[in-house]
Amino acid sequence: MKKLLAVLLPFVFVFVSVPAFDISDYATLADLPFSPPHTQYDYEPRQITEIVIHHSGSFPADDSPEANAAAVESYRNYHKNSVHPGIYADQNTWAWHFDQYTGTWYQMPAQEGYYDGVSGPNGYNYNDIDYHVLIGTDGNVYQGRRFDTVGWHASNWEANVRSLGVCFIGCFDLHEPSSIQYWAGVGEVAYLMRLYKITVIRPHSYYANKSCPGYAFPLARFITDCRRYAGLYTDVDYSYWADSAIAFAGQKNIVTGYPDGSFRPENSITRAEFVYMLWKASGSPDSVSYFADTADHWAKKAIGWALENHLINGHADGLFHPDEPVTRAQAAKITYNFKPTTDTFRYYVDVPWSYWAAAYIYSNSYMTGFSDGLFHPDDYLTRAQACTVLQEILR
Repeated sequence: MKKLLAVLLPFVFVFVSVPAFDISDYATLADLPFSPPHTQYDYEPRQITEIVIHHSGSFPADDSPEANAAAVESYRNYHKNSVHPGIYADQNTWAWHFDQYTGTWYQMPAQEGYYDGVSGPNGYNYNDIDYHVLIGTDGNVYQGRRFDTVGWHASNWEANVRSLGVCFIGCFDLHEPSSIQYWAGVGEVAYLMRLYKITVIRPHSYYANKSCPGYAFPLARFITDCRRYAGLYTDVDYSYWADSAIAFAGQKNIVTGYPDGSFRPENSITRAEFVYMLWKASGSPDSVSYFADTADHWAKKAIGWALENHLINGHADGLFHPDEPVTRAQAAKITYNFKPTTDTFRYYVDVPWSYWAAAYIYSNSYMTGFSDGLFHPDDYLTRAQACTVLQEILR
């Protein structure tokens, strides 16, 4: 990590020509909308299009909430009082910093804010911590600066204006975050992605000559998990009709995508896969039962559990046919047996009273018909529809 020294100099600056790469980590006058284009710097609603991932570079005293909260306040005070104090519109008040790594001095401008750089509505201080969110070693999420304000976290003015800064507390040059911290970060970033319809996650090192968020930080895996939690795949985006249900299934780690990054939402789902979903949602309990054609099947335990709990009873030939696509009627029966509902009655003209699964379809509050008013009981259930059913069951 780079070691920085900061001093405030009350005199007019002398600018020294240095190679561009020496100061590429830091905001310069060229990065600023200087002089400020407005008197209030409340960027709401600003166009937030990406999330930049950081690490703080130091660990709290221990992993307790108290120590993490103290670390957050320490970073807050450091940013406000040492990194970019002063008045935003008055360059004479900006701090000088010396980078021992490059041997150069540079200035960090005061953060955007009101005329004095520090006062805001109700006393709120816009000259605040750079990050919008911090992920503690205790697995808690700590609030940084307001989402509607711009922090100097990305070392690039344009990126700062359009991004949120998420910082993992700690230094991850030598080892990964703990599991509890990692998954807290995945959950928070995915939440922010869905909140602002963000599709881009970048490390701080994308914009600056730094290791941040650390050489050992598992960035590729982190981005994949965040996208899964957010319901984003190569063939599913925020506009897809079942996007929220697909995100829900991914967050529960019940239905995920394929190695190529796709989800294939319109593909049919097999009888084994559908039962497996409900088994996973139930905590993956053990079972001993099986059909003749499931004794060596990958979903043997899930199928046995469904049989023992009377969700399924197989075909007339005594087999389960696990790899056949499950029909919508079969899914209606299985879900009704899994969690019966008695407060719903829906009639469909393509499901006569004589249809074998009519009672399960009419009384099923987890599955509804199509815009044409039909249920299409013999159509195959798709992966997207299965996620929607799962979300309804687990609400």
